Amino acid sequence: PYTTLFRSVKIKHGPIVKYGMPGMTMMFKVVDVALLKGLQKGSQVDFNIDNSSGGFVITDIVSVEE
Repeated sequence: PYTTLFRSVKIKHGPIVKYGMPGMTMMFKVVDVALLKGLQKGSQVDFNIDNSSGGFVITDIVSVEE
């Protein structure tokens, strides 16, 4: 679900090679809650993350056509 109150989103993702992360389901913080506007539960998305502050934060997220 997309949680605007806590500025986070739960995403099931494939491997993220840049960070040596296997595919999994996890919660990500979002740099700006406005990025979640219009997204629905179960939407397929493309997203970018940043880990420079010691935690993964989504910096961009968009819904994609399946």
